[in-house]
Amino acid sequence: MEVKQLNLSKVLRITLHVIPCITNTYSMYNDYKFVKIPKNIVPIPFHEAGRLGFLTYWNLILQTLYFAVSLVNDIFGSNETNPKKKPITRVFKDYVLASVAFPVSMFVCLTFWGIWLVDRELVFPRALDPYFPTWLNHVMHTNILVFSTLDIFFCFRQYPSRVKGIMGLLFFMAGYLVWTFVIFYKSGMWVYPILNVLTWEQRALFFAMSLVIVVGLYFVGEFLNSIIWKSELKQFEHSGKQQKKGGWKEKSDWHSNKKGKKDNSGPDEASPRNKRDEPPRQGGKGGKLTKRKDSDRDK
Repeated sequence: MEVKQLNLSKVLRITLHVIPCITNTYSMYNDYKFVKIPKNIVPIPFHEAGRLGFLTYWNLILQTLYFAVSLVNDIFGSNETNPKKKPITRVFKDYVLASVAFPVSMFVCLTFWGIWLVDRELVFPRALDPYFPTWLNHVMHTNILVFSTLDIFFCFRQYPSRVKGIMGLLFFMAGYLVWTFVIFYKSGMWVYPILNVLTWEQRALFFAMSLVIVVGLYFVGEFLNSIIWKSELKQFEHSGKQQKKGGWKEKSDWHSNKKGKKDNSGPDEASPRNKRDEPPRQGGKGGKLTKRKDSDRDK
């Protein structure tokens, strides 16, 4: 029964990782091969920056890489709760989803559709509809959140320390922020239309709030992981403490044994010096001291 359950879990994980690998790869191919937007349709630096000017595309590449490595780990690596030695694929996938893939995918999805509901012209103008398929829009801005969330639910991971996780996230976001300024410097236009209608003070506030939101989404992922995998995380922490406790115990036993051999000698193993210094024996009635005669000693 347990074997069947393990096989079912493995098949489920493989399916969960194969689908986004295929859809994301095909979407990038379709976008590059068939989506041709004329320069006079939308006044955005699409042609100057290419598709890599958009955080959506950065995230799509990241998601594809993550799910590809996860698939390799499903087949050749390990998904155990606490393996003796984690394969490099497991270390990579656990860190990338926690620190970057999950919070960035949530950020892209929520900000895109949030701005869309307010005024879609600020993020995805209607003029793009004849050239950009609806299904492709959902792969890039909806599926990313769905599959990242499903991965949280079906794949156990131990979150990294908050310092390491948030530093990785901020490094990724800072890299993209610098890239947007490079594009603006070269083209004189911002990647997203919403930035064109803001003042410099408003842009600074927009960027600052974006970083606050994405860091907050990191904590959302950490919280979900702690709730969903509560029992497994307790088992993981308990086994780690037991290993650490056992290691210290063995070390203390080694010291105590060494000390015992050195200091705890029994009465039968007393040195000649101790025998010479011991008090006279008591004998006879009343506990009187007795001396051996010289003649007896000579005998």
